[in-house]
Amino acid sequence: MQTHYSDTLADQKKECLHQLEKWSLIEENALQKMSRATWIRLGDSNNKYFTAIMKEKQTQKQILEINSLTGATPSLPAVNRLDMRNGPCLSHAQQTELCANVTESEIYDRLNAIGDCKAPRIDGFNALFFKRSLPIIKKDVCEAVKEFFDTGIIDRAINCTTLTLLPKVANQIQYYRLISCCTVLYKLISKVITRRMQKVMSHIISDSQAGFIPVRRITDNIILAHKLVKSYNRKHISPRCMIKVDLRRLMTL
Repeated sequence: MQTHYSDTLADQKKECLHQLEKWSLIEENALQKMSRATWIRLGDSNNKYFTAIMKEKQTQKQILEINSLTGATPSLPAVNRLDMRNGPCLSHAQQTELCANVTESEIYDRLNAIGDCKAPRIDGFNALFFKRSLPIIKKDVCEAVKEFFDTGIIDRAINCTTLTLLPKVANQIQYYRLISCCTVLYKLISKVITRRMQKVMSHIISDSQAGFIPVRRITDNIILAHKLVKSYNRKHISPRCMIKVDLRRLMTL
């Protein structure tokens, strides 16, 4: 049998191998994002491993039944506005800074703060798509974000959010973790607001609140509690006690 070989066939073979490698890497990249295995590198043909991780996560996320603690839904009292006004307030300069016009650089910085491997929203576009196509859609994105801050009205398509309950422990409602998949534009608006609020949060939040405040660490309260309890076993001191509060049962009291 005689084989006909030419440079054209060699080029076609080389192009086919290049396309095969390209699409294999794209498939592996998609499976990595779906499996959330961000610690492993691409290019090692980890498709079987990614598929196994995806199946395991899908099994854990299934909600077959929900068991409540008491069977009744507790009602929360409304916030007293008078008590809110008696607390710390922002100065006029801080209020003006919060209400300042949103700039394009501010929107761009908040977009870069969103992770590339986050799950795509209900519209199918993740933050990486916006970053790669920003030279084309930058004007439209900035106008959409600024329109919200100018009018206070958000479009229904932007405000569309998918809510999912992820169980930490099977069939226990108090152990569910709520995950919200918002659109990228909604995320940009919320991050701009959050970034501005972070600058003034320390002025209106009590000093005893350590979590979710910049420069403060939640471990500071642990160290403080350790120092207070350390001297409890000493003699010739006033009577003392410690109360342990179960935060999970506060709603049932």
